[in-house]
Amino acid sequence: MHLAKPSWLAHLDDKGQRTSIFSIHVHPDGTRIATGGLDNKIKLWSTIPIIDGSKARDPNFPTLLCTLGLHNGSVLCVRWSNRDGRYLASGSDDQLLLIWEWDKSTEAWAGQSIFGSGEQNIENWKPVRRLTGHQSDVVDLAWSRDNTYLASCGLDNLVFIWDGRKFEKLHKLDAHQGFVKGVTWDPVGEYLATESDDKTVKVWRTSDWKVQAEISEPYTSSPTTTFYRRLSWSPDGSHVATANGAQGPVPIAAIFNRNDWRPDVSLVGHDSAIEVVSFNPVIFMIPESDDADPDSASVGSVCAVGSQDHSISVWVTRNARPLFVCQKPFDHSVLDLAWSPDGTHLYACSYDGTVVVLQFLNNEFGTRLSMEEHDKILAKYGFVPKDPIILENTTQLAMEGTLAITNKTSSSGRIAALMSGNQELPPPPTVIISEDKINYGPPSSAPSQMTSENSNTIKSSSQNITLTKDGKKRIQPQFLRGLTSSPGTPLRPPMPQQSVSLDKASNLDAPSRALPAGGIPAILIGNKRKESFASEIAAQSNKRQSFSKSRADSVIETEGYVLRSGLVPPSVTMSQVRLASHKVKDYLAKDRLDGATLKLECFNNNAKGPSQISCTRGKVVVWIDYVPSSIILLTGHSQFSAVACEDGSLFVYSSAGRRLLPVIMLESAASFLEICREYLLCITQTGLIYIWDLRNLKAIVSSVSTAPILQAATILSDDFHSTVSIISACVRPNGIPLLVTSINEAWCYHLDMKTWVRVYDPRYSTLDPSNSETSEVIGGSILASLESMARQRGGNIGSLAYLRHSGGKDTQGKAHVIGHLENQLVSSEMVNSPTEYKRLLFAYAQQLADEGAEFRLHELCMELLGPVNGYEILVVKFIFY
Repeated sequence: MHLAKPSWLAHLDDKGQRTSIFSIHVHPDGTRIATGGLDNKIKLWSTIPIIDGSKARDPNFPTLLCTLGLHNGSVLCVRWSNRDGRYLASGSDDQLLLIWEWDKSTEAWAGQSIFGSGEQNIENWKPVRRLTGHQSDVVDLAWSRDNTYLASCGLDNLVFIWDGRKFEKLHKLDAHQGFVKGVTWDPVGEYLATESDDKTVKVWRTSDWKVQAEISEPYTSSPTTTFYRRLSWSPDGSHVATANGAQGPVPIAAIFNRNDWRPDVSLVGHDSAIEVVSFNPVIFMIPESDDADPDSASVGSVCAVGSQDHSISVWVTRNARPLFVCQKPFDHSVLDLAWSPDGTHLYACSYDGTVVVLQFLNNEFGTRLSMEEHDKILAKYGFVPKDPIILENTTQLAMEGTLAITNKTSSSGRIAALMSGNQELPPPPTVIISEDKINYGPPSSAPSQMTSENSNTIKSSSQNITLTKDGKKRIQPQFLRGLTSSPGTPLRPPMPQQSVSLDKASNLDAPSRALPAGGIPAILIGNKRKESFASEIAAQSNKRQSFSKSRADSVIETEGYVLRSGLVPPSVTMSQVRLASHKVKDYLAKDRLDGATLKLECFNNNAKGPSQISCTRGKVVVWIDYVPSSIILLTGHSQFSAVACEDGSLFVYSSAGRRLLPVIMLESAASFLEICREYLLCITQTGLIYIWDLRNLKAIVSSVSTAPILQAATILSDDFHSTVSIISACVRPNGIPLLVTSINEAWCYHLDMKTWVRVYDPRYSTLDPSNSETSEVIGGSILASLESMARQRGGNIGSLAYLRHSGGKDTQGKAHVIGHLENQLVSSEMVNSPTEYKRLLFAYAQQLADEGAEFRLHELCMELLGPVNGYEILVVKFIFY
């Protein structure tokens, strides 16, 4: 690693003194950088003299390319657009965003001095848009990976989303309660993350711009004295690194994963608050050690951290300690970091007005992955690369010119034929496009046949020609066809067909917005399955790679690359409920099915062929089987296993790999597949739920629709236009299904009553007198776990909190509190949670005693005593596992 600190790179005030540099960014081609400073200017610098010191000493080699000075305040952020770097966006404390574009066609400014200084412009960058909307300083900007969006945040507590091409204001996000000081995009394009002085990080869905998750745990004790909270999303899309976290008095950079949005890793070592973190844009194959076998390398990322302690640290995923620490290269805080596109150079700027460049060797981090391999990793989260743009070349331009001349000649011929009335219209040439060459075919030898009762060609027609008084001709053309012509008769030959022979698969991943066939109104259209926030209840975890930590007693699910979208049968098209359809991936696996080494794997064949499923214990293969269709879901434990295929088939196995049943054929493919003890749960894409007892081979729940709970959730949702979905499903040890919706409601199916019952309502979460919002969730506390994870997701949590404060003063408040406790009491029995039943029973009895509810207390005691003197009284039946 080499360090460079160019002295000539500076923003100077009127007295020639250095001023602070607040932001730095590298152009996508790596040839120039942009800096924004306290002098209200943006400066563009060449990177060649920074990397090669001899060029900097050459007086004829330009170092400063351009100075842009239209802002009326300090320039707090500069960001190039991705890929081509066509645009440069800048934000300032004058509350404005400016979009700059390089005008390569005009060199009027080139070589001329900037007014008021001796600086010269080598390049001509002009402002093309002025964006207004912020009411205070604009402190951070970020372009989405495909430049579709531009996000800005500021000290007005707002985040704005702008169109990345037309630069129109699209959305305003106002959920933060403090200065918003950092913004970053998910490389997949599914989320946007922001960090604020309200000591939270919010993750926004780009589908509806609602909050997907809110993280506050590592920031509660963080200081609010930092200039920025610049966060960064990892290039593989799996993690987000955040700035200005704290564990007590220790500053940290907290990293949370996109599976459950939990900060499971902390980068510790800096002495002062962290201003900025930045992931290297390149994904590396990182070996376990310097002398390790290259084949043992694993995929990883590199992250840089800048702090108020004037230092920079660089971390890689394989190490618990930083790979490199640059101790105090500055005299003040590090304010911004930027990596070069190839990942070999790290640029940093400081409040002291200087810039430091760290140059790494090509193999210092590991082997760089190609863009194709990069896209395959992102495909795990649903990323679909866009089709490449065909660049212009001489052959293409010549063909376009020929086509223009041909079209012009054809158009002239049509006009002449219409005016003279004695010519037939020749058909235009046929354009034939193939994958390897493009040519123009000759005109058809015979004119296209037309469906006419009278003739097959357009006959000539007479015209009225008259002479005016001044001797000019006046030609009045006649209609070629009257209103009585056959409806199927065209007025001219049909346009030639374009033959396109490309062996590329169509992109069918975009969700359909059409109504079902037959016009049946659908409850859920284009419903996308979100990551389960109640996955702990189902005893599953989806943590993989990078900075993740796995639990020894959790089932770990691993997924491979997406091969294609799953098939959608007609039954799903006609259904009133549509749940998530899973994509076919080349590899699926679940580890630790027995809490140790048991692993279930499947390998799908992209071509037509069987899919393999295998069960291994350590390195020993327990059993192998092959199924004729592609596998989309799998589940199991030490006694039973099951796999669901895209054609709707379901296979059930014993611990030794025997097929316990013939192939189960469902009306559609599975959307959820879970198992607990001997109970197997399956929810299909049409919203039907099944539960089977695999030990006794009988159905517990069969073809029960989930439409009632989705319809009820839609009615209760705050956003009428939002799509309510099932985000988590599991089966309890007593065989009862537990479903969680996207508005944080939990539902169970009452096996005896044959109906859905709501066991958790987030609106009443604060009405439980025995519930503490800060209490630790103990094992087996299902309802408490639901509430804890619902609070992490946010939403309509505790909207009836006012009733708790008035519970002892008015009748309505008392009734709500008692009613909520009664509901929770029977719900804990339904979900088989003895710990919570005992706690709620004590709280309920105490509440009845405080309210003096004599009749309810008497009835409660009689139920607990059981049948007395031959009278049949409702007895609470509880099964303790």
